[in-house]
Amino acid sequence: MSRRKAERPTGQPDSDDKAAGLADSNEIMWALIQKARQAIWCFRYDAPVNVRLGVDEIVDQIFQHHAVWCMCNTAMARAYGLNDESDLNGHDVRLHWPRNAINEAFIREVIASNFHIDGAISEDVRGDGTPVLMENDVRAHIADGRLYRLWGTLREVKPGQLGSQSERVESAALAFELQPLPACLMRSDGSVITENIAWRQAFGTLAHIAARMAFRSAGTGGSSEIVLPMPLSSGPAQHHLVSCRWQDATGPGAIAGRAACLAVTARQLDGGTGAAP
Repeated sequence: MSRRKAERPTGQPDSDDKAAGLADSNEIMWALIQKARQAIWCFRYDAPVNVRLGVDEIVDQIFQHHAVWCMCNTAMARAYGLNDESDLNGHDVRLHWPRNAINEAFIREVIASNFHIDGAISEDVRGDGTPVLMENDVRAHIADGRLYRLWGTLREVKPGQLGSQSERVESAALAFELQPLPACLMRSDGSVITENIAWRQAFGTLAHIAARMAFRSAGTGGSSEIVLPMPLSSGPAQHHLVSCRWQDATGPGAIAGRAACLAVTARQLDGGTGAAP
């Protein structure tokens, strides 16, 4: 009796055909990425980041968990002054994207946008060690509250490029965020508008208490300086020289002369001399 090969039902390819189709698609996609003129990057984590935690903990994990570049293209390698993508793919992300104040601010902006943002500024490092500002469009692969990959495109920020009004505002916000002294902004009712990295690092979970202490000591207008025992996150309270400055409202509908927000900076004083370190 003759033996005939069993026929597959129409429209139901076997697993070999599916695998071949996926391989073809992957090859085409990788060829497109490699030939793209725009720098395309991606990195994956060995252990995923838990994005259900608080922002500070997410930031810590993003920088502490080991990650490697993958699917970076030739244009990306050239942006870093490298020969080709083989100098990136498979290598530690920290070699060209270190943890620093600018990149912490960058990641906080990415988190605040729910991991979907265009035009976020990072500070990367070229192959020769030169730092360079990059503008990134960022996306993420998140499943079940775990971050597995970050990817996106980048382009170098050229001198004078941050020239529009919106870009100047973003630049000013970045300068506030990266100010070395702890700083915060509060509304006239004492509620906090924003705190910079140094404020969060200095006072940690007690940041709102430090802000309240400054607000109660600020007076009702103008500028003032006062020495206060501020509660540090790293140990006992230490005396700080706290500078407070009320800023008048100038926007549409504002009442002339009415205090709109309070700008506060805090400089820790040396315990023995009472002088700033």
